[in-house]
Order: sequence, then structure tokens, then C-alpha cells
Amino acid sequence: MKRILLFWLSFLTVTGLEASHIVGGEFELLHIKDFRYQLNLVLYFDDINGLPGAQDASIVAHIFRKRDHVFLRNVTLSLQTRERVPFFNPDCTPSLQDQIRTDRIFYSTQITLSPDQFDDPEGYYVSWERCCRNYTIQNVFSDDPDIPGGISSGQTFYLEFPPVVKDGEPFVNSSPILFPPLSDPGCIDQFYWVGFQGSDPDGDSLVYTMITPLSTHETNVAIPTQTRPAPYPEVTWRSGFSDDNFVNGNPDLRITTDGFISVRPTAVGLFVFAIQCREYRDGVQIGEVRRDYQMLVIDCPVSDPPEIKARPKNSSDFYVEGDTLFYQVADDQKCIDIIVDDPDPGERVFIRAKPVNFEGEISEILPPISAGNIGPNGEPVSFEVCFGDCPFLRDEPFLIDVVAYDDSCPLPLTDSVRLTVVIEAPPNRKPDILTTRGADFGDFLTHTVTEQAGGVYTFDFIVRDPDGDSVFVDFVPEGFNLEDFGMSYSIINDGFEEDLVRFTWNYDCTQPNISFDGKTNFELTILAEDKDQCQYADPDELEVNLNIILPPNTEPEVFLAGNRLTDYYFLEFEVDELVRLNIQADDQDDDRISLLGFGTDFNFSDYNIDFIPIEARGLPGANTTFTWNLICETFDLAVRDSFRIMFLVEDFDRCQITNRDTLTVDIKVVPDVNSDPFLSIRELFGTEIIEDRLKATIGDTINLSLQGTDFEEDSIFLELLNIEPLDPETYSFTPVGGVRNVSSSFEWVPQCELLPPGESSMTYTFEFILRDEHCLDPKNDTVSVDIEINDVLSLEEEFLPANVFTPNGDGCNDFFAMEGEYATCNGGQALIKGLPFDNCRNSFQSIRIYNRWGKQVFISNQRDFRWYGDGESAGVYYYYLQYTQRDYRGTVSVLY
Repeated sequence: MKRILLFWLSFLTVTGLEASHIVGGEFELLHIKDFRYQLNLVLYFDDINGLPGAQDASIVAHIFRKRDHVFLRNVTLSLQTRERVPFFNPDCTPSLQDQIRTDRIFYSTQITLSPDQFDDPEGYYVSWERCCRNYTIQNVFSDDPDIPGGISSGQTFYLEFPPVVKDGEPFVNSSPILFPPLSDPGCIDQFYWVGFQGSDPDGDSLVYTMITPLSTHETNVAIPTQTRPAPYPEVTWRSGFSDDNFVNGNPDLRITTDGFISVRPTAVGLFVFAIQCREYRDGVQIGEVRRDYQMLVIDCPVSDPPEIKARPKNSSDFYVEGDTLFYQVADDQKCIDIIVDDPDPGERVFIRAKPVNFEGEISEILPPISAGNIGPNGEPVSFEVCFGDCPFLRDEPFLIDVVAYDDSCPLPLTDSVRLTVVIEAPPNRKPDILTTRGADFGDFLTHTVTEQAGGVYTFDFIVRDPDGDSVFVDFVPEGFNLEDFGMSYSIINDGFEEDLVRFTWNYDCTQPNISFDGKTNFELTILAEDKDQCQYADPDELEVNLNIILPPNTEPEVFLAGNRLTDYYFLEFEVDELVRLNIQADDQDDDRISLLGFGTDFNFSDYNIDFIPIEARGLPGANTTFTWNLICETFDLAVRDSFRIMFLVEDFDRCQITNRDTLTVDIKVVPDVNSDPFLSIRELFGTEIIEDRLKATIGDTINLSLQGTDFEEDSIFLELLNIEPLDPETYSFTPVGGVRNVSSSFEWVPQCELLPPGESSMTYTFEFILRDEHCLDPKNDTVSVDIEINDVLSLEEEFLPANVFTPNGDGCNDFFAMEGEYATCNGGQALIKGLPFDNCRNSFQSIRIYNRWGKQVFISNQRDFRWYGDGESAGVYYYYLQYTQRDYRGTVSVLY
């Protein structure tokens, strides 16, 4: 095995759960049973540079509806396994494992996707966002989120899936299962290839495309703090890279629609890419899964690939591609020698063959052991490839690529030769379908029968092969099953070169499980095939056309009593009317008849409709009554006011052929007259509501009285419909209901919190609704009132406090105050209103009094404070009033 020196880019070491570790991964959603599914997430982890702390014990995925990106539910997936991703060539493990190690971390859970929730035709998607991709990626920005100014990158894992029901039936689907990822680095200027194909458990078609990888909404945290729907941000390409140029290869990284990846890299580095796998059923896309992954490119020592040549058996000249190898039937050997050379003595080489212009298993042409070692002196390895007597393509060339590859690391080096081969097929004559006398039927056989009790039609024929091959027979009906119509066939005489076959048709229509209803013409093909050497499909065919004539039968009739000629009626009724229809039916053949009635898209029982189905002889016939009391409470005319009713009669004739007649009646239900209810509003304590507007001051009590009346005496309900923009916790109102008249009150004491910051006024709108419950034509009345609330007016210019008091205990002017009552010298009471009014913007906080040396002698936070001097000496004192937004200063004198 070749030994090569590998070079690996060193990664930065980071701390924290957002550390560099993500290589790639994808979701899987696999059906288990009924509506039970297994949701898997595969995450590929950099085992060399990723921190162990970055592994999550569980992940929380999010499911959204595609049509409108509505969030539906979270799903928690638990860690199940962590396994190493193997190299393509296990022998390369010792030389590569210290430089590239990728682990496959597998999370899983089981979920139920309810058909009531997951039935949207446009489908759903599941996603999970995680930081961080490796920081040394060359083609996109993926910086450490802790480094200022960098562009960090996470990965959004994403999968789309269809609804679990379609057209009312379960729609079973599992997502594609992608094959193991890239495990080997690529080499500069060397062709790199790998099969990236997946499989689909349901046999759906898969189409692969290279796309731009997705990042996350938040790249500075391990897992974004919000659950966010699509669209998800894409990664940011570095200069020179794009979704058309992933690695600067020549050619660049690409994938075929069936999943074959190839590239010839031109620069070392770590490159991230994404592949979209779309899932199709019957030509319609039903799902999608995305896999992100990364490719390491290293500078490998130049290594020589093997060289492959082909040489026809017993020929000294080598085969030239494009020439045709022709083999006749008489050739005993149809072989070619494959010679594989390699410049490295002792190198182990392998060969394999691939069909080019056909599909099929061709391993039979290779030698039992398709590997060998180059000799110690460079001797090439020879293989003998032999073809069978039966060509892979009949009467035309078939192409086969024979590929030689060595055991180089990281990937084998290859060479190939394309063989163009024509093999003459062994001669064979197809069998013949003949009459029992040995004559040719021709291309068609036609026969018509008339139905009768015990009726049986048979015909015999012979199948003969002119080459003496054994033969077999098959009947291929066009769009029907033989046994459903009494048809069968059997081998009467099974010979080696000739079979006698009998076809039997029991066409008595009274047989159990046999019905010719809707089908009286039958086309089928008889195939006769021989078992020739190459098993080519080359049958003889006989087209058979069979017809049956059924007994005559007249159709029954259904009609409203007295009018046999009309089969459609449009009738209009008001609610609470009684509908009564006399339905009759008969049959002129006097067959037994069945008379039924039903709503086209509703059930009679849902609307209390009285109708009894009836069976009777065709003559004189059947007679029954349809009765419907249009009770008002049964209907919601805003939803539905028209009803189509079908009356159907069917006869029971000999062959049970569908002979029916229908009568259609459309009934429209119309409402009676209903007037609007009336709602009035007034303020209870005299504040006038002018043009639906009322003014009030903070702290005032607002009382509104509401009166509702309905003149038809329906049940009515009074509610507060809308409040703009008030919190319901701040007011008092009780919705009420009654018959004809209702009343309720609204109370509100507005507080300062209802004024916006810095504002002294605010208007709130209250809307009330009075609605009646008139059965079919409900009406309502609304009234709204705008309530303007204003802050208390503070008249600061009237602030004139007393400036002297005499605390001598005589009961006259004994204290200093600015609010409240006090005793006068003549024995009466006086009211002090010296302070500015409190309001929402400016309110009293405290008063402090100081002597002439600056010492505080009194403090209070009460508006109705009292200062009695407290033994202070006579003189001038200084007071300091503190309000919310303003301060006041002044003096007061103490006299004894």
C-alpha cells in the first residue's frame, strides 16, 4: 500500500458551548405505524478540534407549517449513539486517524403526527439551529463569536415532509436516508469521487443538488434563544467562493442528480458545502432533506495511477476504445484479457465492471478473484473477462467500463477502458397460438353471448413451439380481473413442446359475486412464451374481444304525486313553516323497487327531517311522505340557507344492473323580519355626554348607565365590546342578558398611571354592544363614548402660606401649617389651603424647617403637617417644601 505524507490544518481551540465542532449533518423522519414516526438527527462532530463540552445531551427541534410558517410544536431528541465515521479504505486508518477524525452523533425520539393537525397540502418542516461550524473553513466566514468584528457561522438542520393525510386518506412517507458522509480528504490536482446517494424507504425518486449552506439567526450563542421559522440566513461566502464555486476546483465540486460527487481540488484547506436531496412521488415533490458537510483538501505526494489495457483472446494487438468486439454463436470462448500495470512494484490492484448503456448484474463476467499484486519487478496483473452466450442487449452493441484501481490513500487512483461488444444471440423461433385443428387464429378473436341462466362459453387452443422449447401461457385482461366476471383458464394437456389450453366464461349474471353492472365488453390478450436459452421476451399474442347482451329492463321513475314529468323543483319556505312532500315511485317491469331520500351534503337527522325509505313492487309502486318542520333554532342562515334533497328509486332486476331515477328538490329557507335593538347610555351623576364624549379629572368617579331594548322581545345581551387602549383591570362592568330589556352600569375611577409620561390628558374609548338572539337574522346596536381624563389643576400662584405663629399655648395661632383646619382667636375654625394642589405631574413630598444656623428643627411628609415650635426660641425660621417636580422656599417667624 502506498504511504503518503498528509498535512492537516490546525484548528483554534475555543472554550464554551459555542466552540468550533460542527462538521455537518441532517434530519431523518421515518414512518413506524399509523401516525407514529421516528425523528432522527445526525450530527457530524470534529473529534480532533471539537470540545467535548460542545456535545449536547439532547436537542429541541421545532416543527412549522410551510404555508404560513406557523409554529406547531417542539420535539426533544435524546442522544443515542456516538460512532466514528470509517475511511473509504480501512487500510488508510493508521496514516489518517491523527489528522482527521469525524464522529457520527445520533439523536432520536418517537412522535405522533396527528391527522387533525398535520393535514395541510403544502406540508411542514422541522428545523434546529446550532453554533458553531469549524473556525478554519476556507470558503465561508466562520469566525469565533467571541472575537469582535468577526462573522461567525452556525448550521440550521432542515427537513421538509408532506401531510400525513391526503384527500381524507393516510399518506405514508418516510424521508430519504442518506448514505455515510465523506470520510477521506481530497488531494490537490487529483480527481476525487464518491457516491453520496441515499435510499428511500418508500421507493420515491431522489434528486440531488449543490446549494448554499444555511447559518443560524443568532451565531453568538450555542442555541438561539428564540424559536424562529424559515427563511434561515445563509452562510457568508469569502471572496472568490460561491454556490457555483465551492472549493476553486478544476472542475469544481459538483454532484449529479443521482448523487455522484466529483472534484479536482487546486488548493489545500477545509471547505464546507451543502446538498439538497428532493423527494418525488408520481412526479410531484413531497419532501426535502439538506445535508451539510465539509471536505478537507491536503497536499498529497504525487502518485502514479494504474494503467489498464484490454486484448482480445489469442491476439497480440491491444484493444482500441471505440472498436467493436464481435462474437458469433459458434464461438466457444467469448473472452478478453485485461492487463493492469502500475509503476509501484508489489502494489495491490483491483478491477470491477460497470454497465454503461444498460442496467443489469454483470459480476458473472469477472474472474472469481478480481484483485492481484504487481510483481516484484513490476510485472503486470492479468485478468480474464468472459461473456456468456446471451448478450446483455439483443441485436445491438452493449458498453461496459472495466475500471482498475489501486489501494492508494486517501482514495484509490483509477484507470478504465470502455469495451464495445456485440454478441450474436442464439437463434430462436417464437411459439404459435393455434386452433385445436392446428390452424392460425389470426390476430383477433371476437365472440358475443346473450345472458342466460347457466350460460357457459368455452374455447380451446393449442400453444406450440417450433424449436421444441417448453412453453407457458398467460392471460392479460385490459382493466378488469377474470374471476370478477366468471372467466378462467386451465391447461388441459401439458406437453413439453405443446400445450392444450381451455378458456371458460360462466356468464350467468345470477352467480354470487358476479355483476355486469357498467361493463359488458371485455378485451384481453393471450400470451404464449417459450423458455428459450436467453429467456428473451418474444411471445405470440392473440387479442380476444368478448361481449355480453343483458336482458332488457326499463328504468323505474320517482316523482312528486300528480306530476310525473318534472324531475327538479325549487321551493322557498320561511322558518317555522311545515314542508310536506308526497313522493311516489314505480317500475313498469314490476321489478321490486327501493325508494330512498337523502341530503346531498347533510344528514336528515341533523335537521329533524322525517322520511321513511320504502321497498315495494314496481306496480302499483311505492308512496311515502317527506316532512320537515323548519324550526328556527335548527338553522344558521349566515352559514347555510339552501338544501338539496335527492329522492332515488332503484329496481332489483335479474342481473342487478344499476337502473335508477332521481328527483331533485332544492329548498331555500328564508328568515322573518327582525328590527335592530336599541342601546342608550348616560352619566348617572350629571356629567353630560356631548357628542359621545365625556370629560373627567383624575380621581373622579365615572358612572355610566346603559339601557338596552328589543322590540321583538328576543333574548338580548349587553357587553363591553372594545376598549382602546385600556387594561380591563382598571374598570368595573358586568355583561348582562335578558329578554326585551336589560341594563348595566360602568364605573371607572381613573388614576395617574393612565396618563402617558409627561402628558396631562388622555382619551380612552369604550364601545358597548347590544345584540339580540333572533334565530335567523340577529341584529345589534353599538354605542361608544370617548372619556377624556385630565390631570388636577394646581394653582401655584395662590400659594400664600402664613408667615408668623405664636406657640404660647393660648389656643390661638399655636402652630405653623399650610393645609387643614385650625382654631381662631375668637373661638371659631378656619380652613388653611396654602399648598398647591397635588396632581399627577407634581405632588407634595416633604417639608423641612431650619433655624438661622442651618440646623433642621422639623421634617414631615404629610400635607396637613403641624409645627408647634417644639421649644424653639423666637425668631425667623426657613422652610423648604419639596414637590415632585418643583421646590418652594420661604420664612416663618416664631413669636411668644
